[in-house]
Amino acid sequence: MLKRVCVVGAGPAGFYTTQYLLRHYPNCRIDILEKLPAPFGLIRYGVAPDHPEVKNVIHTFDKILQDQRVRLLGNVSLGKDVQLSSIRKIYNAVVIATGADADKTLQMDNVIPARRLVDWYNGMVDSPRFDFKGVNTVTVIGHGNVAIDIARILLTPVTRLKKFDIPQAVLENLASNKIETVNLIGRRGPLQVSFTIAELRELIRGCNTHVEPLSELLDCDLDALPRVSRRLTKLLKDTALKPPSHPQCFIKFFKSPHSVTYAENGLVSGMYFSKTTMLNSGTLVVKTDEEIWQPAQMLISSLGYFANNSLKELPWNSEKGTFYHDLGCITDKGGVCLPGLFCSGWIKRGPKGVIASTLHDAQETGQSIVEYLNSDVRSANEADLSKIIRETSIVSYGDWKRIDEYEVKRGAYAPRKFLKLQHVDPEEAVKIHNDVKSKFSIGVHWGTFALGAEDPDYARIELRDQVKTAKLPKNDFIAPNIGVISRTEMYKLLLQGYPMLE
Repeated sequence: MLKRVCVVGAGPAGFYTTQYLLRHYPNCRIDILEKLPAPFGLIRYGVAPDHPEVKNVIHTFDKILQDQRVRLLGNVSLGKDVQLSSIRKIYNAVVIATGADADKTLQMDNVIPARRLVDWYNGMVDSPRFDFKGVNTVTVIGHGNVAIDIARILLTPVTRLKKFDIPQAVLENLASNKIETVNLIGRRGPLQVSFTIAELRELIRGCNTHVEPLSELLDCDLDALPRVSRRLTKLLKDTALKPPSHPQCFIKFFKSPHSVTYAENGLVSGMYFSKTTMLNSGTLVVKTDEEIWQPAQMLISSLGYFANNSLKELPWNSEKGTFYHDLGCITDKGGVCLPGLFCSGWIKRGPKGVIASTLHDAQETGQSIVEYLNSDVRSANEADLSKIIRETSIVSYGDWKRIDEYEVKRGAYAPRKFLKLQHVDPEEAVKIHNDVKSKFSIGVHWGTFALGAEDPDYARIELRDQVKTAKLPKNDFIAPNIGVISRTEMYKLLLQGYPMLE
């Protein structure tokens, strides 16, 4: 019997769950909802741009989208464009795989959440802009892989970064405002760091890295540690014993953020840290009365991600930031499964683990879904979800491939493998004037929408061929048409067939 499944979230968890269902319940049709115009979630917007090998899994996900049983509905936000109650009426099963979309923060003014910076250098749509003018030293609070990524991106020469998928405006900002030092500071010790040995090794190889030579590290009995911890701790210890002559990155321990300090001009000048100690065999962190000041012109907190529940009708474990579930089946607080509702990925287990962890997690959820579908006697509802979605520009798989094709062309122009469409600031971009369109009776391909080569965040409308036809001076024709265009309108132009050239 044909069954229909809706997967909410086109990231790794959503795709791996879809892949499992296609293999183990072939007689199904799956719609994948994604709030952004582009699929692939964390792989596209979270993985560091200088790690293209990790992004290769996108090819696997693209093959899933090519399956005739799968349909992509991008630029659709659950809870905004369509409600969960409406989806449940159409599908036999609904899978929530929306990931962790928030940061754990310090609740201190002028301390920037890591996700904002990651979005910036990854070309996330509508991401905030950063300006490193006057910034010589950056302090990152946290000892995870994201903290390592940030340090590496900020310290790597732009001549090496420019071959990766990083917005031109980001490269130009980093090139014109040289960051000399990055501090990675954690409140725990060297034996409790969360980053992996691969991330640390890459940082040490690419940047002059100094590890604080603490007795807890230098006197550590490596043989008493588990294998993975032993290799990581040995690398930290070896690095601490051989400090570079011109260090750029400093890894420091046992310091907890206390307060931000400011210069006379009101800008950030640094932060006071309370020294810490660890009790109960390293499970409890305790602040001491001793404080130390660390100069910095930018402060970034990288304490991990957190999921917010936008579906208030479903039970939520606020302590863990996950749904209550049993092997992926969403339950009430008493552990009773809610029929047809499932979760996968970080919103199921919390924001931890690598992509392989997400694969295993999705297979567990997929098995629960298959068992449920086998027991569900309802036939598939023939209603088309796209017909009940509120007014929005739905991005299909075909639409996405056009976006992807354009990004590849932009990358060749850069030159890079591809270069993402990022964002068009409503106050700094361009508006298409209806009187221009009507005056010259120009059809669908009436103009060329171009992202400026000097700064891809800016846009302009260039009526190239039509200017020649109307026998008007090109510049005179363009000048009156300065206005505003939103991100949604930008994508709509591309999807309606407007040529998109540099």
